[in-house]
Amino acid sequence: MAFFKAKQNSKRKTKARGASSHQPKPSRTVDWRKFNQLVFALVAVAVLVGIYQGIVMLLSQPVTRVAVNGEFIYVDKRAIEAEVKPFLGGGFIALDLAGLSEKLELQPWVLDVSVSRRWPDEIVITVVEQTPIAYWGDNGFLNSRGELFQPLEKVAAIEGLPKLNGPGNSLDNSSNNSSNNSSDKVMNHFSELNEALINRGLSLVALELDDRGNWSARLAGDINITLGRGEVMEKMRRLLVAYEQGLSENFSNIANIDMRYNNGFAVEWRTKNAERV
Repeated sequence: MAFFKAKQNSKRKTKARGASSHQPKPSRTVDWRKFNQLVFALVAVAVLVGIYQGIVMLLSQPVTRVAVNGEFIYVDKRAIEAEVKPFLGGGFIALDLAGLSEKLELQPWVLDVSVSRRWPDEIVITVVEQTPIAYWGDNGFLNSRGELFQPLEKVAAIEGLPKLNGPGNSLDNSSNNSSNNSSDKVMNHFSELNEALINRGLSLVALELDDRGNWSARLAGDINITLGRGEVMEKMRRLLVAYEQGLSENFSNIANIDMRYNNGFAVEWRTKNAERV
């Protein structure tokens, strides 16, 4: 019995020694700083992807409505809408507003254009039409800024507009500079002459400067005045002095007035031959 117990005790000791040889491994600590950096990087990528997708969506957002505003007398609204269509393919955000505005301003009867976006899918176009204040030559007009423009198609006669003319009245590129220079000169003289005539109840309906520098005018009632070269205002003042001194009594009977004399002028009556005044 004693031997048996001793043997059991020896086994127990042997087991104890074996058990004590397996020591627990130390726990590993997590590097939270690296983990946070990884999470931040993933979030940043997700945000950038979202922004990119949003930009792509905005750039591809189509224009579904176009509003054309303005008071149209001579401008064809359908022509404006037709000019807009080729620009709409780029989408709402990518639309070239400046390019579209420049394109529309090439139409002769268009003076100014403003183009803007209206969220989420509308383009608003406001057109300011030309205001003609005088005819220029056979087919052109002068606008309220004194600029020349020529419609592509002939329009119906506009009542009350004076008819002005000068050298290089064609509006093509080759003569544009000379025509603008002469138009400024003719406009300035027209304003001065018309102001002086209106104060006497007269109306200037036409003024022309020819290639040789000779001026001629026509008053309401189909009275033609030959002014010749230079001193246009001085010659007209001389005529108005005579008008106030008695010429007005039979003024409607005058067909032509020649102001090319140094100290007077000649009158051609509708019922008489020309006589010196």
